[in-house]
Parts: sequence; structure tokens; C-alpha cells
Amino acid sequence: MIIFLGCRGTLLDRAGNLRRHIAFVLQQLVKDGHRLFLLESVTDDSGHQILKEQGLSKYFEGMIPPTGSSLTPDYVIDANPDWFQGQTPGFQIPYYNYYTMLEDEELLEAYRQIQRISGILGPPPRMDVRGLTSQSDNS
Repeated sequence: MIIFLGCRGTLLDRAGNLRRHIAFVLQQLVKDGHRLFLLESVTDDSGHQILKEQGLSKYFEGMIPPTGSSLTPDYVIDANPDWFQGQTPGFQIPYYNYYTMLEDEELLEAYRQIQRISGILGPPPRMDVRGLTSQSDNS
């Protein structure tokens, strides 16, 4: 699938804080064979620099300018409702604010929806149980 993702408000908040699970979701989407493109903002492109500094720009094949592109998305993840006025399928994610959304799971939910559409069964692994072993594993 070709997936467009918004930057400011979607992957980052206004202060540049990264949304929870961003690295995991981007890595999984690419691993699952999806092509990711970052939507450029009309007013602020500093978010793209933050993603680059955090090593996350490597997951994107390119950027989609505000004026549009000849590339048509199969799915869009964005906080901006403008993308969802037509027939483009996607997930309108709530505008992100790090300080009020500490338990945010929205990117994981968007990923789960893409998995279902793509025919991949099951939710992604839980991040809070990594590295734990059961008693039977130690015997």
C-alpha cells in the first residue's frame, strides 16, 4: 500500500515531541511492505527536520508537497480532516499533544486497521512486555 502520513499534529506535537509508538509503527509498516510518504505542511516544515534528527526519515520514500502529487495514496493517516472529505480511505488521528495524551495508542490503532485491510492477522506485539519470560521458560 502507498500510505501518506501527516507530520505536525499527527506524528509530532507543536513542541516537536514524538507521538508514542512512532518508531515501532513506521518500522512495522515498512517491514510489511508498505511505501510511506510524509505530507509536507503549508505553514511549518520543521517537523521533517525533527524526524530526520531522530532517525525516522529513513522510513519515508519521499515527501508530498501541499500542492499535491501525481501519486495516489491507498491510505492516509493524518490529523487534518481535509484528506477525509473525498474517497481516500484512512485514519483521521486526533491532533497530538504530548502532555495531555501520555497514554496515546492512536498510531497502533491505525496500524491495526492497515493490517486488517492488508489481510495480516492479529494486533502488533505489545510493547510493554518485551524481554519478559515466563517461569516455564527458565526451567
